[in-house]
Amino acid sequence: MPRATAERLQIKSGTELLFGPSTPEQRALLDPLPAGVTVVNGIHRDTADVAVMFASDRDELDALLSEVLPLLSTPRAVWIGYPKGNKAGINRDGIWQRVEEVGWTLNANISLLDVWSSVRLKRVG
Repeated sequence: MPRATAERLQIKSGTELLFGPSTPEQRALLDPLPAGVTVVNGIHRDTADVAVMFASDRDELDALLSEVLPLLSTPRAVWIGYPKGNKAGINRDGIWQRVEEVGWTLNANISLLDVWSSVRLKRVG
């Protein structure tokens, strides 16, 4: 049986999940969340175990990298979802290049259903 999307994003029971910039439809890509997950919406505190956010285009990606990523220090996993098929001017390789410019790197890439992919980031050093 295939693993649920949330499980593939390292979200399990007892996880505090921080949703960064995202729409209700984007957040629904992770449904169903495991029982016992605490969801925190918005970047107003940095205590989460996992952070998930979405960029629909290059401008949204740049905003995440400049405004949100610097605020995250505790998540063991930080994920950015992006549209598949280079339909929005961003793709895995472009995201990789941009995150390296701000001191992060990519260490995983997974599919979020048919339309979205997601990359996992980690801080360099």
